[in-house]
Amino acid sequence: MADTYDLIIVGGGPAGMAAAIFGTQHGLKPVLIEQETYGGQIARAEAVENWPGDFLLTGPELSDRFRRHVERLEVTQLDEPVVQVNLAGPIKTVVTRGGNQVDGRAVILCPGAERRGDVKVARTEFLRGTGVALDAQGQILADPDTMATNIDGVFAAGDARRKWLKKLITAVADGAAAACAAAQYLEDDDRLRVDVLESEQPVLAVFWSPGSPGSLSVLEWAEAAAATAGGAWKLARIDISRSASLAKHLGVTDAPAVLLLQHGWVVDRLDANFADFSHWISERIFQPETIRR
Repeated sequence: MADTYDLIIVGGGPAGMAAAIFGTQHGLKPVLIEQETYGGQIARAEAVENWPGDFLLTGPELSDRFRRHVERLEVTQLDEPVVQVNLAGPIKTVVTRGGNQVDGRAVILCPGAERRGDVKVARTEFLRGTGVALDAQGQILADPDTMATNIDGVFAAGDARRKWLKKLITAVADGAAAACAAAQYLEDDDRLRVDVLESEQPVLAVFWSPGSPGSLSVLEWAEAAAATAGGAWKLARIDISRSASLAKHLGVTDAPAVLLLQHGWVVDRLDANFADFSHWISERIFQPETIRR
């Protein structure tokens, strides 16, 4: 598969299909990969009695409704097991048993879980050694609000995610949240790349973090310096926690960090000794001939 998708969704259960629906509604181009039965465990349920709006449905009926919704949106579907993933970098790669390589800018992991006795066991064996954070039971660790994992641009939803309540309705909610968060991630990534890497105007890029009081001070100083420069430099405020791929591309590993860029190239940087920030920034913004090249 030669196309690069906005969103690769691994798993076609309720979480994955909800992610496909919400991703499409956000204008994304998703691909949905499922190795067995669309609908996951719910497709095998004899009765579904707690789905809002329907007093009684069979699992196959509800799963069929989900899939018809996805098909109506013309979401690309691939019915093969995933055997390998490479989630590092701005383009993620998923390889299936049939030899298909699927590339995408963001990934939502919805592999689900399978029952072993009275316990649900996450189907995450294929993620071991990939860098995705898993707990001792193999459940994916993700932010409870955005579903973001520890890897930039990778999200998790459904019963494979570590959470307290694992039900049909929470899986669907997970998928919706993950798709919305992925859409926001891609929008932010596009905006920053245009503002920072493709800008014709010189850029003063400040990498900051909400959890670092020191970086907030540096950001305030940079804002004041940019304002004094009268628009000669474009100020880019970059939250490193939300723009890890851009930070990695520019060699930034921690916040605060200040970079000066011209035509997408870093011409000078300050990663430490911020006590001298005022002198450093004044020399470079108001006396540009001092910038190292």
